[in-house]
Amino acid sequence: MRHALMNILLQRCNKAAAPCLGKMGRHYSTSSLKPELTSVRYKMKRGFYATVTDADIRFFDSLLGSNRIITDPDEIESYNIDFPKTVRGASQLVVKPKSTEEVSAIMKYCNKRRLAVCPQSGNTGLVGGSNPIFDEIVISMKLMNKILDTNELAENSTCEYCNRIP
Repeated sequence: MRHALMNILLQRCNKAAAPCLGKMGRHYSTSSLKPELTSVRYKMKRGFYATVTDADIRFFDSLLGSNRIITDPDEIESYNIDFPKTVRGASQLVVKPKSTEEVSAIMKYCNKRRLAVCPQSGNTGLVGGSNPIFDEIVISMKLMNKILDTNELAENSTCEYCNRIP
């Protein structure tokens, strides 16, 4: 039932947006088919960045541990494809830091090696802005989910990057 309702909603979105989007427009789908690579669909050229090597993977493994890096293509697929299944990247590595210090170490290393990165949180956006286009390293912020401070008087909270407030 939910799948059928989602299909109806997405069809209406596609129909309403068609006059504005033209041929290259975004079309939402609940299909299990993989979308075309974003770099191919929009004829984009990769920047002058290095590609991930085994030495890079060993560095991230020593920094984070093997349980917080993903190199398996089947596991990485959900990080490469956005929520409405309209864009797809070709990332081959996902790293999952737990602290700002780890994010800083990752960024310092990637900057030194000229490795492209793509920060990603819940990957639930509707415009594909948190997905890699080429083979960027996905920095998943899903493990940075703590509430650091709550100030009831000021009615605000300080949270890590990927905290969802109910």
